[in-house]
Amino acid sequence: MIIIINPPFPNKKSAHYQLFESHTYPNPALTIFAGLFHKEGIPYSCVDAKLDDLQFQDVLLKIEEKLNGKPPTILGITNSNTTLIQYDMDFINKLKNKYPEVPLVIGGPHVSALPEQTLHECEGIDVV
Repeated sequence: MIIIINPPFPNKKSAHYQLFESHTYPNPALTIFAGLFHKEGIPYSCVDAKLDDLQFQDVLLKIEEKLNGKPPTILGITNSNTTLIQYDMDFINKLKNKYPEVPLVIGGPHVSALPEQTLHECEGIDVV
């Protein structure tokens, strides 16, 4: 099963969190991929840690609940913006430590603009 994740907010005092908190919405990338996977009959599950106010351990529990002890086939991460990339990279490296054999794919504005730099700076990422 493919797991697609919008990483958690690292700092609830940040301007990004304050803005998001005032107008919560699901991550558009998750909804686009969910629609595609659903249409093609590909098993998937979404974890929107920002929307559901989850932290890293909560994300792991959600993944484990959805997979019934099996490893995911792919982990997909969306990066919402450049100012959060370092936090997202920390999240990715923790996730990769938990699932070292699972391909980890990332997408989003920052990694689309700077794919080589992102791969160089985050050893947990397999594919941009």
